[in-house]
Amino acid sequence: EESYRVPGKSAIFQARSRLGSAPMKALFERVAVPLGRESTPGVWLAGRRLVAVDGTCLDVADTPVNDEYFGRPGVNKGERAAFPMARVVALAECGTHAIFAAA
Repeated sequence: EESYRVPGKSAIFQARSRLGSAPMKALFERVAVPLGRESTPGVWLAGRRLVAVDGTCLDVADTPVNDEYFGRPGVNKGERAAFPMARVVALAECGTHAIFAAA
């Protein structure tokens, strides 16, 4: 009988640090595409694909490197956010909400 151990958060974080961002960027560029077909409601308007630009902020790991690179936005009365935040701007297909470009 085999036993399996699920890696803890620390092991996953360390593996992700060793991996770096390049493989994730390559994966996103390969698979993030518009999904709507001609029959998908809300995807087309006057024969053109309908898309929207939107942005959001994501908490990232509380490390000195992330703090220096991303910074911590102000929250109230000169206080700073609990975690560094990455700002993301994305292009999404209306109708499916599929994100196919991001910075």
